[in-house]
Amino acid sequence: IDIKLPTADNSNDDSRRLPGEIIINLRKTGEITVNGVQRNDAELLVLLKHVVDPKTGFPNQPVLLRADKDTVYQKVIHVLDLCRGSDVWNISFAINAEEKAEK
Repeated sequence: IDIKLPTADNSNDDSRRLPGEIIINLRKTGEITVNGVQRNDAELLVLLKHVVDPKTGFPNQPVLLRADKDTVYQKVIHVLDLCRGSDVWNISFAINAEEKAEK
């Protein structure tokens, strides 16, 4: 997926994913994909509600949001609102560790 993650000085090792974690990719255009499938708002909401439903999924389902570093902030907030609207609270953000310039 052609997403350039933002960088941060203090980041954790993102290679340690949680089992069953859902990865939401948000391109700078605002396009949302989950597991390689493009989703609109309604589809994402239904998917997330299904996976956190105690009868069909896991109430504490982890979600990883991978937003392109050039994504408009409001689009990130919109995806967070969709997560909140589907009762998803276990959300983390993917970033790259900032590469330090050698002195």
